Amino acid sequence: MKDPLLNGRVALVTGGTRGIGLSIVKAFLSAGAKVLCCSRTPEAVSGVEQSLQAEWGSPRVAGVVCDVTARDQVDRAVRRATEKFGGVDIVVNNGATSQRGTIMTLSEEQWFEEFSVKVLSLTRLAQALVPGMKQRGGGSILLINSIFAKEPDRDFYASSVVRSAALTLTKLMSRELAPYNIRVNALGLGLVATDAWKRGFEGTPEEYGDYLNEAVQGYHIPLKRMASPEEIADIATFLVSDQARYVTGAQWAVDGGMSQGV
Repeated sequence: MKDPLLNGRVALVTGGTRGIGLSIVKAFLSAGAKVLCCSRTPEAVSGVEQSLQAEWGSPRVAGVVCDVTARDQVDRAVRRATEKFGGVDIVVNNGATSQRGTIMTLSEEQWFEEFSVKVLSLTRLAQALVPGMKQRGGGSILLINSIFAKEPDRDFYASSVVRSAALTLTKLMSRELAPYNIRVNALGLGLVATDAWKRGFEGTPEEYGDYLNEAVQGYHIPLKRMASPEEIADIATFLVSDQARYVTGAQWAVDGGMSQGV
């Protein structure tokens, strides 16, 4: 029987207490990794940490409060991972915010928040983690991005522009870090059925399924459904594993055929 894909690896996952991030944490644990789960919310970190430790044991999983827009908190998370697990081999940057609006409606504060969460967070994580990865002989950095990076959405100006910048940063980092066996990739997501959709829904529970289907139809998804968080986690697990050891500088579209480009 083959060893699990991530046997013995240590992963740090931001935005790891719900939705896609939590699914990635669980998938990594199932694949044999040790995982530090990060979130801005103390209550969420405590609850998820207790739940996961009950299933996987405290030697395999820990939680830490970390706002990726604050360098001191990123540094603290890295110290926690080093103290708990001895270092970090994998980092998943799953911080997210989506400010709906156009060039005439978005405020400077909204632009700055998008840039800090999606682009500067990646620089903060890399600057804090890459030295240790070099000492460990390599690593894998994965950005949870969007197909908006290549196909901008006119309802999400800031998100589209900033995700494009994040993809450019991913490619540049992959070239700089390749000599150290550190791979840098991104996932270009389409629509994913997380609880975030419920925050914009005002109908009854019975109408919720129709609400999601309308979004699928509006974006003309060929597979005619949204992805589940678990499907995203499966691809993430493969991409950070040695089975994808020759893949770097790439954004993989995980969108059910929604994107029209290459």
